[in-house]
Amino acid sequence: MTLSKTVTTIIATTAACAMLPAMAATKTDTNEKTVEISIAGYDLTSATDAQAFLTRIEKAAERACKVSSNRQTVREMALRRACEERAIATTVESLDAPQVNAAYEETTS
Repeated sequence: MTLSKTVTTIIATTAACAMLPAMAATKTDTNEKTVEISIAGYDLTSATDAQAFLTRIEKAAERACKVSSNRQTVREMALRRACEERAIATTVESLDAPQVNAAYEETTS
């Protein structure tokens, strides 16, 4: 995927049967949601801006992976968190911004 210089897309792919109990038809059903966030106004070579942008990525991943139901099983909560982690990791990797990578590595170690 080629990223624009000003917009980053968070892509969250979740197993629909795991996240939405009503759709428990097959284990191969997937639900993909994207959230776009702008990097305008951020200097990704700055550690401070990189950390602030990583926070935006994390919040966008939460929105992308959010389950519409207020009641969630422990398994659904774990799958939602895994979805968020994958979305964040994929986005950080695709950005290829060293300061954002460093901020991400700091939060995951």
